[in-house]
Amino acid sequence: MVSISLVKRRYRLADGTKAESKTWYAQIRWSNPRASYLRDTGSTARREAQSIANRLAREIEENELRDLYKPRHTLEGMFSTWIEESGKELRSGKDIKWQITLLLEVMGGKTPIKDISNKTIHEFVQGAKERKKSHTVINRCLTRLRATLNYAARKWEAPVSNKIDWPSHFGKEPKVREIYLSPEDARRFMERLPNHIALAMAFSLYTGMRLTELSTLTWEQIDFDRGTASVDTKGGGRRTVWLSKKAVSLLELCPRQRASIFDLENRRKHWERVRKEMGRPEIHWHDLRAMTATWARQYAGKDLRLIGQAMGHSDTKVTERYARVVDREIATMLDMLPDLGEPMQAKAQIEQTSTTNNGGRRRLMDATKSNRIKEFSGRGEGI
Repeated sequence: MVSISLVKRRYRLADGTKAESKTWYAQIRWSNPRASYLRDTGSTARREAQSIANRLAREIEENELRDLYKPRHTLEGMFSTWIEESGKELRSGKDIKWQITLLLEVMGGKTPIKDISNKTIHEFVQGAKERKKSHTVINRCLTRLRATLNYAARKWEAPVSNKIDWPSHFGKEPKVREIYLSPEDARRFMERLPNHIALAMAFSLYTGMRLTELSTLTWEQIDFDRGTASVDTKGGGRRTVWLSKKAVSLLELCPRQRASIFDLENRRKHWERVRKEMGRPEIHWHDLRAMTATWARQYAGKDLRLIGQAMGHSDTKVTERYARVVDREIATMLDMLPDLGEPMQAKAQIEQTSTTNNGGRRRLMDATKSNRIKEFSGRGEGI
């Protein structure tokens, strides 16, 4: 942000009297990066001086501030610049804060990002474990670090190492929570929520969007002709979300006056209240995304590959964790097996006959065994 103001420069003459410059001076200030310049426009006319001041500001920005606009290539500078450019738009600010705080505490804010390597990340993991941090917490921090480094390399052309073996640093997290929310439960949830939160919840269930994608969704990202939405991914890229007719009908209920489509004000407060009322404190908003995959598998009968494409997963293993199998789905699957009534009845009759015949066969085997024992002993009677 730049601000330009015209001033007359005041100074004191040799005899001690005060004087004012005849020409206008341009006071040019930038807030990011913080910089201030005072330049003589050489003009006594205010309108002409304003035009000259605007030209001077552009020249200073293109030449002198070019290096200052580049983000500082340290860990602290990378995170602060990323928050200023992109991170402040995310609603998950509370999670971002503790993730970045832990990274800076363990790795050091002055660490150049070009020096971040497998050794550096290994030292961070060990340092976080010494602070009694769980694998889940460490994995979230590594995910944040990886996404921000990718952002720095793509957006600022920062010198970031591309030889980091990220999967080797992630720890094994606890078993995935077995959470299931039926359509009836979802309706009861929405009945207890305010209209603007219930609308966002239904849209999340219909599309499988993440909360961050939902909160930053704007009308410019919607293509009604194709029935798609283009959203930012966690890694900083873009992905296409396909909108069903039900999802499009929900968009028609949203007001067009706001820049963002969904109003999620006080979402956390209302969500906590309804969870307690429903007796389901274990349900998180992100579980709605898992329910989209589970319902697609349970009711639509789609395979994991197709569900993964809809959810934006690059690996079907991730989809498996989302598309949870529920008991009713297993029972329904077994009920759909072909009827084998007649062959099973025939097999039952065979088994009954075999049981009857086994008695004579067993007596025959016992007699044979007895004869062999008699032969072995050399006696006329058994041992």
